Amino acid sequence: MKNITKKLFVYSLILAIIAAGMLYFYLKSVEQGSSRDAEKIKILVAAKDIPARTKISKDMIKEIEITKDDEDVSFIQKSEEVVDKYSKEAIYKDERFNPNMLLMEIKEELSLSLGSGFRAITIMVNLESGVADLIKPSDFVDVIVYLPEIKDSQQLIRPDIAKVVLEKAEVVAVDQNLYRESPERKEEPKAFYITLAVPVGEVEKVVLAQNIGTLKLALRPVEGKGEYDSEGIIWPELLIDSKKQPAVPQEDKAQNADSYKLAEELVKRTQVAIEENNSIKVEPSETVKTTEPTKTTEPQVTTQKPQSQTYKYHTVVKGDTLMSIARKYYNNDASKYKLIMSANNLPDTNIKIGMKLKIPVQ
Repeated sequence: MKNITKKLFVYSLILAIIAAGMLYFYLKSVEQGSSRDAEKIKILVAAKDIPARTKISKDMIKEIEITKDDEDVSFIQKSEEVVDKYSKEAIYKDERFNPNMLLMEIKEELSLSLGSGFRAITIMVNLESGVADLIKPSDFVDVIVYLPEIKDSQQLIRPDIAKVVLEKAEVVAVDQNLYRESPERKEEPKAFYITLAVPVGEVEKVVLAQNIGTLKLALRPVEGKGEYDSEGIIWPELLIDSKKQPAVPQEDKAQNADSYKLAEELVKRTQVAIEENNSIKVEPSETVKTTEPTKTTEPQVTTQKPQSQTYKYHTVVKGDTLMSIARKYYNNDASKYKLIMSANNLPDTNIKIGMKLKIPVQ
């Protein structure tokens, strides 16, 4: 009896193994048949590790064949959709390219759209200093600084002055918007931010002006190409009309004779300085006295002579570069080319034959 039971068990086990084997081969043949029927497609994957914010070239991609999955629509098949785009994050070897991995427009990331010779600087403005919130990305503006007067007791150290510190700066963002088609504001802003592309040589000047003075932006016309070199303007120059005469009403002179005596004196000096070298020249030893009607004498008001920069001039000829010009005028020191760039408000080192450059004298 025991032998019969053992035989039945062995037979059952053998039959179970045979059945399992037949089921395996059946399922395998079904899978292979369905695989042969599935659609094959070619997609693009990374041929190597690609760091974040890298411009993708043809040698960074390769093509592989996979079975199409109707639910997977994220793969990229065309090389033109990948080549010359930038990676948002790191992409690893053999990783499938996905549209979400790529920057489709370079302007989506400010650091990629900035030129190599520029830096992005943000200025906070309001409706008055920011052209009534009419400035948009891709506009060009001039930056003007106002510096208040500085006095030491009764001595004038620096008069009120306004000066253009940067010309033709491109607006790359308004607040955090990089595109010209910006959404309408829900309410009028009390303050907003303008980000400018500033030439490297002008960055320090703009930062200093921003911290010691008050900045104002002037919107440039689309076709405007004119640039000028300004030494700045101080308040006595506001009293000079188009005919170079002090614009002081006679009746006001009579009522405020002492105040206008000082103004007229400064205006005369200003006129001479403008005609000579466009800088204010007031000797420290000179004073202008004012008296009250009671004949009591006020303390003397003196003005210090501000330092003025003098220049030599160089006309660019064939073969000139800023470095070679710097070597010529600064005892073979090519690094002084930055002084020439700053003095002439050059956005980069490109110069053209016939340009007349100011060379600061040291």
